[in-house]
Formats: sequence, structure tokens, C-alpha cells
Amino acid sequence: MQKLPPIEVYTLIRQILTEKEFSDISKRWDIAKMLHSGVTQRQVASDLHVSLCKITRGSRELKRPNSVIKKAVTMHFELQKGQERIQ
Repeated sequence: MQKLPPIEVYTLIRQILTEKEFSDISKRWDIAKMLHSGVTQRQVASDLHVSLCKITRGSRELKRPNSVIKKAVTMHFELQKGQERIQ
């Protein structure tokens, strides 16, 4: 199977998910990024207006061995640092 370019993956996801589903997934991604950055669960809940239950789930996933979400968040921040160095 060939790889899809990132823009096509994004388009595919937007076509498959409803606006609410996309928003929920985006919020979960924001939770993971904030937790990975050291923001407390209570602060995440306050900033994003989400329940502690949702945040706890994200926190648990980040602590799992071989966590794919942790790998993705780490890659996200590494790419972000690389882009900042270029500018």
C-alpha cells in the first residue's frame, strides 16, 4: 500500500468524521500535548473545558510502555523545534 501525502490523510479524516468527532479528536490531541509538556491535569481541564476523566485517560495512555500517542507527541514537538531553528 502506498503512503498518502499528509494533506490527503487530513482530507480523508475530515470526510469520514463529523465536525463533532473531529473536534473531539482534536481536543484529545491537545490534551496529550499539554500533558506531555508538563501541564497539570487540573490546568488542562480548566483550559480546555474537559472532564478530568478524559484527561486521566490521556495521561494513562502517555504512561504506557510503547505508547504510540507518546511517540506521536514527541515527534510533533521535535518537528516543531526543528521548524523554529529554521526560522
